[in-house]
Amino acid sequence: MVECHDTLAAIDRANIPVCDVDVARSTAEREQTEYSHQQLLSLQAVYDAWSMKYESTMYDIVYDSVIRLREYFGISDTGVNELLDRGLTKRDG
Repeated sequence: MVECHDTLAAIDRANIPVCDVDVARSTAEREQTEYSHQQLLSLQAVYDAWSMKYESTMYDIVYDSVIRLREYFGISDTGVNELLDRGLTKRDG
């Protein structure tokens, strides 16, 4: 839940990041995978966004770009391209 000292209407939504990503793998499982921590976080965040698990003030799949999610988790273009090449995610549009 997003809380602040001012009204939510006074805050630019672009300044409210996604803060909670629950990757459904243990630390040991994440360390054994061929994917980076950023790739796993990004995949989970995209899944959560499409599942509408985030409050619209944090991320709204209808209005916000996936680029915001990429920026939050620091995934590189190379990391995204690896996920695309392996069919784990796709480009819409």
